[in-house]
Amino acid sequence: MLAAGDFDLVIGSAHYAHGMRAAWFEDYFDQPLEDAYEAYFQQVVDLAQSGSFDVLAHVDLIKRDARKFGKPYDGPGPYADLIRAALTALVERGKGMEINTSPLRRGQPEPCPSMEVLRWYHELGGEILTVGSDAHVPQAVGSHIDVALDMARAAGFTRLVTFHHREMAWRRI
Repeated sequence: MLAAGDFDLVIGSAHYAHGMRAAWFEDYFDQPLEDAYEAYFQQVVDLAQSGSFDVLAHVDLIKRDARKFGKPYDGPGPYADLIRAALTALVERGKGMEINTSPLRRGQPEPCPSMEVLRWYHELGGEILTVGSDAHVPQAVGSHIDVALDMARAAGFTRLVTFHHREMAWRRI
């Protein structure tokens, strides 16, 4: 598919765990939640280690869907090893990460990833960072980008990346 077009940016994203329904279906959360979250983050690791993308989107997206269905999500702590493995793979492969503001548009308390995960990425040497609103409709484009920029600064980032023909350009924030 990538060979068929001239893309500016290729985004990688995980929305499910291998062999399971997507997390936007409520029955994904019928299994024990620890299993659901662990399986999801393992999928994120697999994608980060081998995906043909420029930037990995919404690393901890599972929390958005869990909260949508009223399921608890206790933060990244229990899955820190898996999340750090994914972030390490991004850094080692020269891939970036996105701050995705779509949870804020849905009334949730934080973007994807959380500030904690964003700081881990920075501490591991991550530099390639983009922001996105995951807008599926025109009126949502750019929503809450100010929050993403504030988060990036607070986590220690001084610049973001934009892409043109899959080539990076650095932008100070």
